Amino acid sequence: MRDLPAGWLIPIAILFVISFPPLFGHEIIALLCGVVYGLWIGFAIVAAGTFIGEIGTWFAFKYLFRRKAQELERKNLNYGALARLTRDGGFWIVLIIRLSAVPSHFSTAVFSTCDVKFWHFFVSTFLSLPKQVVLVYLGVLLVQNNGSNKDNVIKTVMFGIVGLITVALGIWIYIKMRNVKKVLLEEQEQRGVKRAERVEMVPNVKSAFERRYDEDAAAEWTMQPTQPARMV
Repeated sequence: MRDLPAGWLIPIAILFVISFPPLFGHEIIALLCGVVYGLWIGFAIVAAGTFIGEIGTWFAFKYLFRRKAQELERKNLNYGALARLTRDGGFWIVLIIRLSAVPSHFSTAVFSTCDVKFWHFFVSTFLSLPKQVVLVYLGVLLVQNNGSNKDNVIKTVMFGIVGLITVALGIWIYIKMRNVKKVLLEEQEQRGVKRAERVEMVPNVKSAFERRYDEDAAAEWTMQPTQPARMV
């Protein structure tokens, strides 16, 4: 693939296609780019394919699958929690989610349907591209046979730190989402109580006219015959 003219367009096209959920395989393509193209060229290819794919996913969910996403927000607790967290948090929450271990195609679908500004999404997606270098570097390590031990140690430590930051941010987002889930469940319970109260406020037809069909009440209103007056 490396020797083909414009062969680098092939992984970019594949990354674009698999950016649309529920497709997967991004990690495998990133590893292969590291194996075939090396660290920095492989990273550039993965970054380009990832960025273009995320933009495509944004517009697809924004205009084609919006109704489905809104329905999913009402029925899926994880989706709803991430959407509420995004709406309340603004740009910085969007950036943290992009930098975390939350799957990008999942977060992009949420961002596009919960009124996140496009430039927030655009900038945060661009700034989060460096985390792709970790996957590419793993592919490089699979075929690396030479190089000084010192350089290898420095690269390993650097990319290990990036990986730890990504996981740490993912844990932080998980904790925030867990708190939001509690709020959503409480709101759902309150809505259920209000619906029950509204139902109780509407009288039942039988109960509203209960006395009319009550036999004792009917007997009460029955006129009793009177004795004829004696003629004097």
